[in-house]
Amino acid sequence: MLLSERMARLAQLAMAALSGAALFSVPAWSDTVFLANGRSIQGIVTRELPDRIEILLGVGSMTVPRSSVEKVEMASPEQNRAIRNQWKTRYLLHEDYVPAGMENIARLLTAARDARDTARQAGSAHAADMKHESSLLARLERLRSELIRVSKRMQNASRTSSPAAYNAMVLEYNNLYAAYTVGIHELAEFRAKHPAPSDRFSFYLDSLDALRRAYESALVLPDSGQDADRARFLDRVARIIEDYSRDFSATAVRSEHSESGIIVAVTVNDSTTGRFLLDTGAAVMTLTEQFARRLNLDTSSLPAIDIVLADGAQASARAVILPSVQVGSARCEHVEAAVIAQQPAPDIDGLLGMSFLRNFAFRIDPSSGQVTLTQFAPR
Repeated sequence: MLLSERMARLAQLAMAALSGAALFSVPAWSDTVFLANGRSIQGIVTRELPDRIEILLGVGSMTVPRSSVEKVEMASPEQNRAIRNQWKTRYLLHEDYVPAGMENIARLLTAARDARDTARQAGSAHAADMKHESSLLARLERLRSELIRVSKRMQNASRTSSPAAYNAMVLEYNNLYAAYTVGIHELAEFRAKHPAPSDRFSFYLDSLDALRRAYESALVLPDSGQDADRARFLDRVARIIEDYSRDFSATAVRSEHSESGIIVAVTVNDSTTGRFLLDTGAAVMTLTEQFARRLNLDTSSLPAIDIVLADGAQASARAVILPSVQVGSARCEHVEAAVIAQQPAPDIDGLLGMSFLRNFAFRIDPSSGQVTLTQFAPR
């Protein structure tokens, strides 16, 4: 049963469990204590004594000296029942309104709410970091274009016909090469100091999943729809779960299992799709030189860097920033990558490393071979 269908079912149960449809047409007007100073207090009067009046406020209560009271207007019992039902919705997680047997769901809902607040705060901070990162990426792209331009000029120039002009080009190329190398390191250091808060997003997702499982278990209890308070509580929880679920965007893709690991289809730069090994141990995504050629990616003029392979060996690679990387509908732009000569395994075009995966909570279903990438994307 879909969550929306469960919500509709619970709404019907809550309506049926309450004492008649007439209750919902009664205005939610409560007892009102008018004070001598012109103010008033609304709630439910629980006791009127000669020296004081005690009034319930939804969460907590207060005592008003009789000397401060000008008059008291009492609502009807039906109106007071209506306002109590409103309080049960408004103060859903308060211990006074959590129905018996629903304490664990209330605890999990509190945890999910707190995890959501933390994830949203982390997301806001990360958005500010991304502005600086975008400026670094824009500078790197300008340097890369200039490197390729100067490299092509050098290839077409004659060293002998105009040594001075050629030497000037070499100097310009070396300066650009050094600036690009420094920029790559600056970007790597910035991302290391300001990582995507994927752990907080994953914790929020896990908290939400735990709440959903508890809610679904409560639905099958024999008396889940017979008690008005419990039906109302579960109906409200269902709506919160649906609302929180909109904070995430998930894509599920088929994967292929091999001796080398899990293989997924990856589309790079919106143009070329290859077979990549999912590798959480790889700091950056890697591409084979053959796949780079399929992308028409010119790396000959880009700086060489040293990377550590899965077996611990070091290899030379060319550092690039890929305009886009996409797995299913999960997409990232400006992804760090390295072009290497070695092929990770036969018929494999590279490794899908953490420079892409860090932006997602990812899960692998061993029974179905399905890989799910979930991104925190609050609306």
